[in-house]
Amino acid sequence: MLGQMPRNFQPNRPDATSTDSRWARRAIALVALLSLFRFYYASTLELAGDEAYYWLWSRHLDYGYYSKGPGVAWAIALSTRVLGDTERAVRLPAILFSILSSWALFRLAKRLFDAETAFWALAVAATLPPFLVGSWLMTIDPLSVAFWLLGTVAFRDALDRDRPGAWAAAGAAVALGILSKFTNLVELVCFAIVLGRERGDAAWRRPGPWLMLGLALAGLVPPLVWNARHGWVTVQHLWSRGGLAEPFRPHLLSFLGFLATQAAILSPLYTWALVALARRRELWATRVRAYEFLGAVSLVIGYALLSFTGEWEANWTAPALAIAPVALAGLAVEDIRRQPERRPRALTILLAHALLGAVAYALAAGPWMFGNERFRRIGGAADLAQRVEALCQRHGASFVIAGGYQLASLLTFYTPGHPTVYVPDRGRVENQFAFWPGYRSQRSPGETALWVGRSPPPPELWKQFAKIESLGTVEPWYRGRRMRPHHVALLKGLRPERGVQDRTTPR
Repeated sequence: MLGQMPRNFQPNRPDATSTDSRWARRAIALVALLSLFRFYYASTLELAGDEAYYWLWSRHLDYGYYSKGPGVAWAIALSTRVLGDTERAVRLPAILFSILSSWALFRLAKRLFDAETAFWALAVAATLPPFLVGSWLMTIDPLSVAFWLLGTVAFRDALDRDRPGAWAAAGAAVALGILSKFTNLVELVCFAIVLGRERGDAAWRRPGPWLMLGLALAGLVPPLVWNARHGWVTVQHLWSRGGLAEPFRPHLLSFLGFLATQAAILSPLYTWALVALARRRELWATRVRAYEFLGAVSLVIGYALLSFTGEWEANWTAPALAIAPVALAGLAVEDIRRQPERRPRALTILLAHALLGAVAYALAAGPWMFGNERFRRIGGAADLAQRVEALCQRHGASFVIAGGYQLASLLTFYTPGHPTVYVPDRGRVENQFAFWPGYRSQRSPGETALWVGRSPPPPELWKQFAKIESLGTVEPWYRGRRMRPHHVALLKGLRPERGVQDRTTPR
């Protein structure tokens, strides 16, 4: 298809409509094929720890959670209530939101450039490492990216046509994004930058931007109400997680690490191509407004500055990386139109990423990678749950305490009947389990529990049980490989709780 790119693009040529339709049909075919594959692939791997954790949230529906908004929990709940508690049902929302992201990406690129560029933006996005994983792994990122892109498209429509419906759609998309991932609030800053640059002070004299702002901030209401009732734990968690609780001291190594990580996530080849093409002014000189818009709505500089605090996560920039394919496709297509001899090199880079993605999928679905120590933590939860259940029956343990929230969530998911698996009661808020009834309030004194964890039972459990008896370790199997060993122990004689501890305020 790269061979069909015209030398000189003429947006007003007589057959522009038919050409746009042809590229749109190709985009639909690409997304449909990828989605069918992802739907099949979603059931080939066990859930990751965070996926199981969010699934557990969906069994305790609320309008706020310890570290996130309620979006991911409600999305999983809607899917699993219809399809059951299966791996595919948990991951189905990620696939559906990836379709929404693809639609928004295509429409954004078409609005800023043309349908041909929009198709190649989709092709680039499909081979990006974040999209290869995020299109079927159910975390907060598929929702965050989809709503960020939908909000960007609606905002561009609002700027160009100034319709109340477009302003409302932009605000609603930001609100839903905030309910999924709090960093989506930053999109309002992006919009303010664009408004100031394109409209100046006059932008805020019209009702549209205020309508957008009001609807967007409505997304903060549910988590704020939940936090007000739970000691503002999310605010304190995010404040600490962002490195804002300590005096600011620039961390140059953190900044460099951030840049290197983002280049690796985008992929070294795509990063090199984007930087090399952006340096050629003739490629973007006629589309300055489009590239300024893309730069503003990705807010790359803002993320980079935040990394100086020394606290950052690679996935914070997921929306920015979702915008990158549009910029890369716009520059690459213009470059090929000017110099058709560059077409083979562009096609080679694209196909190389597609091949690497296919190899990564094949390795993850096969037994080969799990022999590596780095990957032995992935998988084995179903076999471990079976072994834990057998140990409980053999030793008369009536409930299970796991060494962490991810392990507890995985054991809950993979044990038949989904019995409650607890985490140690440490008397402080560390995760969402602190807001659910624990074993000290739900279980009777004298009961026996089974400990499962990557390490022996912590000191808190020695105080809460009369006797602890080690049972050694168990090594679950997955895809013909031994996974990481887990310590198991009998916790005998649960002691009565002395009063009810307040767990709504971190200590």
